[in-house]
Amino acid sequence: MNIRTPLIFCENLRRVRQQASLDLPGTARRAAMDSDRLRALEAGTSDPSLSEICALAQALGTTAAALVAHDDAQAKAAWDKEEIRRLERAWSSTPDLICVIDRDLRYVLVNDAYPALLGIPRERILGTPAGLLLPAATFEREAKPRLLRCLGGETVEWQGWFDHPRTREQIFCVCRFMPWTDPVTKAPHVIIIIREQTAQQRMLENLRESEKTTSLLFRVSNIIAGSGETEEVYPIIRRILGEVIPTEHFYVALVDHRHDRLDFAYVASDRDRDLPPVERLSRLAPPLSKDNFGDFKCGNLLTEVIRTAHPLCVTRKVMRMTGMACPGALPEVWMGVPIRVRQEVLGVMAVKQFDRHARYAKKDMDIMLSVAEQLAYGVDRRRTMADLRAAKVEADRANRAKSDFLAGMSHEIRTPLNAVLGLADLLLASRLEPEQIDYLETIRDSARHLLTVVGDILDLSKIEARRLDLEDIDFDLSGVLRSTVKTFGTMAAKKGLWLNLDLSPSVPRHLRGDPNRLRQIIINLVGNALKFTESGGVTIRVAHAEPATKTKVVLRFEVTDTGIGLPRQQSATLFNMFRQADASTARKYGGTGLGLAISRQLVELMGGSIEVSSAPNKGSTFRFTAVFAPGRPTLKTANIPAPAANAPADRAPAYILLAEDNPVNVKLAGAHLQKLGYRLSVAQSGVQALEALARERFDLVLMDVEMPGMDGVTASGIIRTGGPADHPVLDPDVPIVAVTAHASPEVRRRCLEAGMDEYLTKPINFAELAAIIQRLLPSQGKTPPAPPPA
Repeated sequence: MNIRTPLIFCENLRRVRQQASLDLPGTARRAAMDSDRLRALEAGTSDPSLSEICALAQALGTTAAALVAHDDAQAKAAWDKEEIRRLERAWSSTPDLICVIDRDLRYVLVNDAYPALLGIPRERILGTPAGLLLPAATFEREAKPRLLRCLGGETVEWQGWFDHPRTREQIFCVCRFMPWTDPVTKAPHVIIIIREQTAQQRMLENLRESEKTTSLLFRVSNIIAGSGETEEVYPIIRRILGEVIPTEHFYVALVDHRHDRLDFAYVASDRDRDLPPVERLSRLAPPLSKDNFGDFKCGNLLTEVIRTAHPLCVTRKVMRMTGMACPGALPEVWMGVPIRVRQEVLGVMAVKQFDRHARYAKKDMDIMLSVAEQLAYGVDRRRTMADLRAAKVEADRANRAKSDFLAGMSHEIRTPLNAVLGLADLLLASRLEPEQIDYLETIRDSARHLLTVVGDILDLSKIEARRLDLEDIDFDLSGVLRSTVKTFGTMAAKKGLWLNLDLSPSVPRHLRGDPNRLRQIIINLVGNALKFTESGGVTIRVAHAEPATKTKVVLRFEVTDTGIGLPRQQSATLFNMFRQADASTARKYGGTGLGLAISRQLVELMGGSIEVSSAPNKGSTFRFTAVFAPGRPTLKTANIPAPAANAPADRAPAYILLAEDNPVNVKLAGAHLQKLGYRLSVAQSGVQALEALARERFDLVLMDVEMPGMDGVTASGIIRTGGPADHPVLDPDVPIVAVTAHASPEVRRRCLEAGMDEYLTKPINFAELAAIIQRLLPSQGKTPPAPPPA
């Protein structure tokens, strides 16, 4: 600064302060300056800095020029030059490019960064036209219009990618154009500050690219996870992928191991249509090894991707040089990536372009690989689901075959058992020697045991197939329990054991649920208790497990014995299939080990649970709970007395039609029914039954379900509709009782839906049959029609 400048400054400062009527301390405080420093400046003993001049000018409400201006033009010019040099020193310390452009668009000032960047001395830059950093066309198109706007007083910003002036590498710069007026000439200028932000911009673009890729993959993953069929996914993937990669020509090919070929699952191209599959894939893409990794003999880009399990990007020139080819029209560039899950290549996803300037970048391949990975999981999941569905279909088929086999075996076993048990009962009703009675009772007991085993096996098969359904009917709980006790009364008496029933008075008598399955559970538990008890006895207790409501009754059943008991560790596995306490138990007491397992399943179906508490030589207590609904009284009772052996003299015997094709069953049923005093007519098929019912009236029909020609269910449905049009039945409302060896709820439901009134399973309990006949027969006072003439 010129030596006179402090004097000029201090004189102007003092004058301006006095004109503003401000004292020195107040001025110093407003300028954020120490008072002693301000005294030194007013005294002219110290040189002011540019920042101090600006601060004082702001505090005094004037301009910096007013503080330093005077009549000496030479001193003012010196001040201006000093100000410029100060600015130059400040600019030189920054890495940003800073320059001043005059209205002729020439450089008048540049900082040190300019010569360093351009590799040109400062003297050669100053005075030259602006635009050294840019190609002429870019300067005219982008920079010049902005400079002219800035010369007009507008601040302008501009950013973008530029070629480095010397290395020609891409750099990203942020430019700010600010208007500035020369304080001496008053001419407009432009100050340009250029900051290079290549690293930051690349990081930002990479972040945006990563976010875009993540969003793309997330959308693809959602589409694949939410779509039911893979074929629906391909066009959506193509559309999403097309947001970042040209996918005008896009296709997906999947490996078909069964036919040893590569099939095109999806093709989207106006140049490639109906592409044929690649046959003999195993020969074209053998397993990869170190000996054949570089072997390109197959000459097919798709199979090469499958063979190496690596992505491939090939131009037309490389295809011609290597002889490699892709299906369809020859493109300018082709890129394919493997659809791979774990170590298996499921197929190839590929794109291609026909523009001669087209190219794919590495990031394009990375995106394709990521999308193909998502697609691979979708393809693999759907393939697995298809395999599971096929396995389920096969398992269902096998299960149906097993069920049909077991049902057929049950029918075949129950039919002869019906004869064995029925004839044994007939013989036991006749006069026999004690030894003969003992033999017959052994035959009957053994047949009943075999019947129980058959029933357990059928129940097991239904449980495994989850086809065991419970009935929902009203029943008498007391009758069920007392009939169960009566069933085991003889067995307990023979072993010298007591068998007691303790039914709480608060338990309702009438419930709604499945009485037969409840009876089955209790029979299993009581039968086991009696089997493993040598002295003492067995007690059955029934009470509320929780207070009853209007819609639910929860009962607790206990079966307690004084038998051999069992250790705690054996109790844990007692309810598993085919398990008994130990092998010696099976050898000594027999049994299949199914009863308790089936009981547990039945209890769970009834909404309850089952447990056992026991100790060796201290007996056992089996407890289970079951949920029922409140029931209503029913006409059916546990024990209905059978009719007398001979019909009363004042009424004619009832006339019954037996539809049965098995001669043994006909003989057995005929013997029992005739002993009960009923008249009988026999039909050996459903068709014969319809013909008989069209000829004469019957009081009741015993209908076998399985018969040749027309089964009993079909015949019953026709009877309820009045019979055939040309031979209508005489009584469509005749009571019909189904008699079948198929002991399943499905058959029972079919029978009742066909219009049958009752349902009995073989072997027939003739006491139960007699009770059903007595209940279903109409008034016995009428005289039945005479038998048809022979």
